[in-house]
Amino acid sequence: MPFSKMSWTAGIALALTGVSHNAAALDGQDFGEKLAASIAAIGGDFSFESASVSGDRVTLSGNRISQSDQISLEAPGNIVFEGVRETGDGGYLASAARIADLAINERHRVLSVQNLEFLDVGIPADVEDHPALTNPFLANIHYGAMSFGPLTYREWGKTLVSLATYRAVKVVNEPSTEQELSFQLDGINADLSTISNPTIAAMLDLLGLQTMSGRISGEGSWDPSDSRVRVRDYAVIIDDVAKLNLTLDFTGYNIEFEDEMEQLDNSLADHPEYSPAEIEGTRYAAIMTAIGKFEVLGASLRYEDGSLAQRLLELFADVQSTDRVVLAATIAEGVLGAAADAGAPPKFQSMLLEAVQSFLIDPKSFEIRMAPASPVPASEFASATTTYEVTALIDRLNISVTANR
Repeated sequence: MPFSKMSWTAGIALALTGVSHNAAALDGQDFGEKLAASIAAIGGDFSFESASVSGDRVTLSGNRISQSDQISLEAPGNIVFEGVRETGDGGYLASAARIADLAINERHRVLSVQNLEFLDVGIPADVEDHPALTNPFLANIHYGAMSFGPLTYREWGKTLVSLATYRAVKVVNEPSTEQELSFQLDGINADLSTISNPTIAAMLDLLGLQTMSGRISGEGSWDPSDSRVRVRDYAVIIDDVAKLNLTLDFTGYNIEFEDEMEQLDNSLADHPEYSPAEIEGTRYAAIMTAIGKFEVLGASLRYEDGSLAQRLLELFADVQSTDRVVLAATIAEGVLGAAADAGAPPKFQSMLLEAVQSFLIDPKSFEIRMAPASPVPASEFASATTTYEVTALIDRLNISVTANR
């Protein structure tokens, strides 16, 4: 989607954090102004026409959030905060924040979101003293749950993507600092018939994939105390086409990493004379250096075929006027040659060849798994260039490749 520079469906979550205390009376105007200051701290502009208070409920009306002249978010209804309490330092805590309808407009593109809700959110008294608003990494983890749906994305009035529901939940395993995170997107539908790239459009047409439906889900944890991230399962399911499952276990993702990325962006902003290629090159080198400090504890990637591999193999066999067995042997030989050129040891090559041949002849599933006995620095992935180093890395990672299991 073209809204890469904004995530206003999560923008209010980035602006809402705090510590609670009971308060006797609520000032709706002050509440709205501090919300506006919080959103301004993350680069947005929020305005409201009126604020009303009823018990512990604060309702803001006539709301608009914008990032530029071309990008704006309108909430034609009200933003309702329930269970609101004032914090000891003058901020606010709300048990829930609800927005019935949102519309993000960028010229001929419209992203509409309905029934947006955040749970356990708050507004700081002073954004300058609140690190969560100056560090989006912190801000992203301070709501208890978020949900919305349906969502639709349109171009020139035509719906290209729709989503029935989205829900994300965060639970802190007190007294530890580990946070359990999960999310689920259901009822995803995409219309691919308007893709402008002629090569991709022709391929999708040949495969009969002008439309797709499916769902995406994920669950895992992150512990700031040891910077360990565990992705227990990240699943992408395209109905009747394919299913992809990813697991990942590594250390090194912490606030310091995010600070490095923020400093990188600030540094690049100080050099307007840089060309786009220079900016991307500098950013890529810096990110790779930072990621090099990560340590891999384990990972897996599993593909289950619904029809995609079958369709592709049939298409390629038809184009090359050959049968599936010959095509499978040709592809397997190419994969084996690439592995040999990369310096993979003979034992690994044999395992890879067996798995690739098995999958190509009867595509059901294909899985790659890494289960090292001890952490492996991510920097070794890039530094392994000789046959000896590649062999040693593959052995350390304890990589297995299987098919149709």
